[in-house]
Amino acid sequence: MTPSEIIQADAQKQGYDPQEVLGKIGKVVKTGAGILLQEGNSVLLLIALPDNNAELHLYTADTSPLSIYKAVSGFVNKIRQSDLNAVYGSGEVPELLQILKKLGVDVQPSNLPGYRWMAPV
Repeated sequence: MTPSEIIQADAQKQGYDPQEVLGKIGKVVKTGAGILLQEGNSVLLLIALPDNNAELHLYTADTSPLSIYKAVSGFVNKIRQSDLNAVYGSGEVPELLQILKKLGVDVQPSNLPGYRWMAPV
């Protein structure tokens, strides 16, 4: 699947307007404020934050827990190879946080307002 197909499928599953979600992501990527990474049928949007940090948003069309685990593992490896200091998430998805912890990611309460969790890289 293409990144836009994955984002559309995820948006529909979550009850959001797929075209609106794609439009917002497109603006972020076109302005250079964010990048997309793809692993299998999952896409990770990283949006730049001050101090070499990033906000994360996961979109997936994968249905198998193993496929999602593999995708998140790939994203974690890419982030660890980057120059980022920390990543932040605003959603609290217990399954995702559990996967991150299994992968050895030090998930902590956020030190920034507007985010629920953070993980130092």
